[in-house]
Amino acid sequence: MVSIIFEAHGTTFDNEAHLSSGHNDIALSPLGIQQSKEMGVRYKDDHFDAIFCSDLQRAYKSAEIGFGAKWPIVKDARLRECDYGDLTQRPSDEVDVEKPKRIHTPFPHGESYTQTTGRMKSFLADLLKDYDGKRVMIIGHRATQYGLEHLIHGVPLEQLVTSHFKWQPGWRYELNKPFSTPQAIALSNLLKQKGIPHNLEYWDGHKHIDIFIPAVRTCIEIDGLQHYTDPKQFETDLFRDHFSDDETYFTKHISNQLIETHPEEIARAIAEVVKKHHS
Repeated sequence: MVSIIFEAHGTTFDNEAHLSSGHNDIALSPLGIQQSKEMGVRYKDDHFDAIFCSDLQRAYKSAEIGFGAKWPIVKDARLRECDYGDLTQRPSDEVDVEKPKRIHTPFPHGESYTQTTGRMKSFLADLLKDYDGKRVMIIGHRATQYGLEHLIHGVPLEQLVTSHFKWQPGWRYELNKPFSTPQAIALSNLLKQKGIPHNLEYWDGHKHIDIFIPAVRTCIEIDGLQHYTDPKQFETDLFRDHFSDDETYFTKHISNQLIETHPEEIARAIAEVVKKHHS
């Protein structure tokens, strides 16, 4: 189990202007700097094995101001706020109205909340593997907390994006088991209907695999957009796939979006290949 404390980043200049920052790398305001110092005081007698934050300065500066070098600070792009695309730095009221429409459909030239949750799923799977039995803090954004609430507590995204989160000094979460994304579950259900034995969230000794089909030693990885656009994630995937190749496993990557738009066709193709190569 990983014990998690989530803290929101400090107030920014965009927050004070009632603008939705998204991926805009806005700085902390003087109030945000003071809030970060106060966060450090709140936890001065606590212990964390690591502080994780997004690579946007409003998150990692909150960590640096609050904790300095007291604990390792790890930046991870998967913890970023949702990319609002064309609505970046638009008035918050305008963006808030759009959020319920952007569960599965991305903001124009941006992301959907399904995609941001996919990022969080990938992060939490790695966190459970590398920090089991430890205590960490995550400093992030609204989308970061949506991911925690949805993946750990099972709160629907539709409910989260319309909820008002009242500030409090830290939210507590316990991560104690792997979890599957809605896309992985949907594909798994279709494969079951087609009589294809498989495992959800299979641990191969190196990583969690979304769907593993033992009959043909095939790993199906269902990926968010960052697996195709983030250089670090792309490189990590290459090394992980190479490990699987060395162990004579095959790896097939399928995007969340393809599962959402063509689930039946994908399941049928997988089933036909499995039946063809396994007698």
